[in-house]
Amino acid sequence: MTPFKLTALAAVSAIALGSITTAADAQQLRLSHQWSTSDVRHQVAQMIADELEEADVGLSMRIFPSASLFSATEQYVPLSRGQLDMTVYPLSYAGGQRPEFNLTLMPGLVQNHDHGARLNESPFMEALEELMAEDDVMVLVHGYLAGGFGSADGCITRPEHMAGKTVRAAGRAFEQMLAAAGASISSMASTEIYNGLQTGVLDAVNTSSASFASFRLYEQMECYTPAAEYALWFMYQPLLMNKSRFESLSEEQQEALLAAAANAEAVYLEEAKAQDAASVEVFREAGVEIAEMTGEDFEIWRELAQESAYADFLSRDRHPAAALFLDCDPQRVDVNVHPAKAEVRFREPGLARGLIVSALRHALAEAGHCASSTIGKATLAAMRPVAEGARAYQMDRPSAAARAASYQAQAPGFAQMQEAY
Repeated sequence: MTPFKLTALAAVSAIALGSITTAADAQQLRLSHQWSTSDVRHQVAQMIADELEEADVGLSMRIFPSASLFSATEQYVPLSRGQLDMTVYPLSYAGGQRPEFNLTLMPGLVQNHDHGARLNESPFMEALEELMAEDDVMVLVHGYLAGGFGSADGCITRPEHMAGKTVRAAGRAFEQMLAAAGASISSMASTEIYNGLQTGVLDAVNTSSASFASFRLYEQMECYTPAAEYALWFMYQPLLMNKSRFESLSEEQQEALLAAAANAEAVYLEEAKAQDAASVEVFREAGVEIAEMTGEDFEIWRELAQESAYADFLSRDRHPAAALFLDCDPQRVDVNVHPAKAEVRFREPGLARGLIVSALRHALAEAGHCASSTIGKATLAAMRPVAEGARAYQMDRPSAAARAASYQAQAPGFAQMQEAY
């Protein structure tokens, strides 16, 4: 065989070997979700798949829509076990595995879409991501979808508008809040809402913007209160990935995936806003009255939510006005006084108490606030050191009237906390 033929054969062999190696190195990610291919959540996933294809880093993504791989509510466990690579998933669906995840579908937690985007960078989200990491799950794309109220009889913007109505609510926390507002709760699937309104079983509905439009609920409604500058119903629905699977990718593949995810997150936010606006136009064209919740309405709802829906996550009858973070020398704190580390003891409790009380007094004075003398005395009394072994029991807590006044005083502080993110 001539040298030229040997060289040509070697070149062809090298090309073939390179092709085989490239094919062997190529990896495919499997993503499952419950929605149709026309849904915005599918479109977010498809955008990432398309950008990975363009990046040409040996990584592709196959999407299984309409719960064709795993059922709608059973995607988190396979994801955490590595049986599934990715999913677009309402995190509250995994509340059975992690009760904390139920906090992502709580009334009044998110005020509007921009507020939700700021919460993605907050300690609240960091804590949730730490819990997910324990399950070998990570967030690639953050996203919230919003919802509102619809009624066959009058508009709903305040709690008193719910009195006497039978309503279908989206989630247990909303059921608790609406029941506290005087509504009767009727649980049913989204697909049954139209018939419920048509037959008079339902008077009102609380659900997502997409459901309001896709189920043609405008045909049975007199008034629609959509998500706008203020809304109570926001559901966290991120694109999640198995953490170990992500870490198994090459650096180049990880960078391509993160870049695609960042682009998809920006699109997700804008599409979520557009979805709300589109639902308003559909209802307006159908002749349905459009109502908007004001900031004052929102605060009244949120105060009611604190007393009802948030009860499962707060100490009974004890509602803090603020969270204080203290930095001090570790030598000044004894962390071994409780076996589960639920309590710590300051070595100089009088000094710690004095610093806290003094800081609060100065901050309130500078802001021009005057505290209620009744509540103020109760608060200061609670801060005083007690004898060793003594504990504050139910009988020692403030009266119902004092608590009611406390709630009223605390609401502005809660609103300021929300605006910080």
